[in-house]
Amino acid sequence: MICFLGYDPVEKQHKVLAMTSRNDRSKEHQVLTLGTGNLTWRMVKCGKPHPFPEVYASMGFCITLRFPILSEKYSFVKPPPERNLKMEKLINFQGKLASVRSRIFDSEESLSLEILILKDPKKHEWAIRIFNLPPMWKDGAAGKYLDVVGVTATNELVLSPRFPSYLYYYNFVSEDISRVDIRGIGAFEKEPRAHVILNHVEDAKIMELF
Repeated sequence: MICFLGYDPVEKQHKVLAMTSRNDRSKEHQVLTLGTGNLTWRMVKCGKPHPFPEVYASMGFCITLRFPILSEKYSFVKPPPERNLKMEKLINFQGKLASVRSRIFDSEESLSLEILILKDPKKHEWAIRIFNLPPMWKDGAAGKYLDVVGVTATNELVLSPRFPSYLYYYNFVSEDISRVDIRGIGAFEKEPRAHVILNHVEDAKIMELF
């Protein structure tokens, strides 16, 4: 089984989509709505058989499934014929599905970033946007391999090294770049990976112990 968590901003509900696999094919699809007091899974239909997400890469498939949280109806999105999304990273760009051609890139050589954005999922129409990084980028991040994490709700591209001891934020509206250092995680640098999750805020409160 593989699960996905999504949020419906219209009904303001969190939902969980679960897929079960049989013989490397997705067979059953269920949805659970959180916060309603009724923790009952309900079956949903997927009109087209497809490989289980975990075996896409090994089987050479490149299929993008679209599951709107509100309607709960599957659809499929065709990539442009000249692009292989299997080798790219999918991100959320201002509420639209987008793809970054190179996940890890040498910032010394890369002075621009190309993003493929899905404009119309029903017509399978994509558009390309190229973001030119300012000259100070080459001096500030020279020789570093960075991962495109995604785009924040405030129009900032977030770039991270393989282990996120710092992050770069590039605001493509104001064309400003800032660096944020993350302290206190140096002891974990030997770990194989660390994930950066965007647009998630914890409610930090001072707690008194009695």
